[in-house]
Amino acid sequence: MLSLLARGYADALAEQMNTANNSDNEQELVIFGAAYKGIPFVAATAQALWLHHGINAKWGYNRKEAKTHGEGGNLVGADVTGKAVWVLDDVITAGTAMREVVEILEQAGASVAGIIVALDRKEKGQAEHSAIQELAATLEVPVRALVDIDDLISYLADDHGAQNGQHKDATQLSKMQHYREQYGV
Repeated sequence: MLSLLARGYADALAEQMNTANNSDNEQELVIFGAAYKGIPFVAATAQALWLHHGINAKWGYNRKEAKTHGEGGNLVGADVTGKAVWVLDDVITAGTAMREVVEILEQAGASVAGIIVALDRKEKGQAEHSAIQELAATLEVPVRALVDIDDLISYLADDHGAQNGQHKDATQLSKMQHYREQYGV
């Protein structure tokens, strides 16, 4: 499953690289994963970028606690200083964790080029927009999702998934629809 997710991130990043306004076509790609689950995301995505797109991405991540011995610090991997970094994550709920990652990167002298998450739950943010929309507006960078809750609901509701007239995941479908109605924008 990780390889499938990494391929999705890689495809989205390659698309961003292809549409970026870059006159010399020598854009360096740096990707970053927040500790701890973001670490395998960026490692696998870097591999998928090379295997499927020929893009050699640099990657790094943060530690929850700064290391006091050896190389020290709380950042591992690619030097992000002066770089525009793409952040990968699984999901954004309120955007709090992502704002912390942005602060870590800014303290290290990096800027955020954009954010890609696996799932957009389309939850209400602090106002009438979703948390992802608010984060994109605040940071003034693209914030993309590979899939959103509407995609999942459509998949579960699709008649191709039904057996004998019953949806194979009718309980899950009902729970997701209720969740969307209660928390969604």
